[in-house]
Amino acid sequence: MFLTRLSKTGGLHNADAEVLALAKEHEALAVIDDEVARKTAKVYRINYVGTPYILARSVSEGFLSKDQAKAAVKDMVSAGWRCSLESYVKIMELLDKS
Repeated sequence: MFLTRLSKTGGLHNADAEVLALAKEHEALAVIDDEVARKTAKVYRINYVGTPYILARSVSEGFLSKDQAKAAVKDMVSAGWRCSLESYVKIMELLDKS
């Protein structure tokens, strides 16, 4: 089983392994932010996007306002979501352009 194989990947969290297994099984996009999960997705040729993409797409399609999306990023960071300052600035710029 593919999930069993993924679970043996060092540093890959169980939740990310499950997301990748489902994405592969259903030929869908995986939404992942973890670097180990992204590298694993590349190895197994699983298409993925990150949370910033989902937020930007939500703004461009009118589901969220730019301010709501920016607030969501700030809330995620406050809750422990990790990203570098450089990434944070790029995400905010991306949301401004959405």
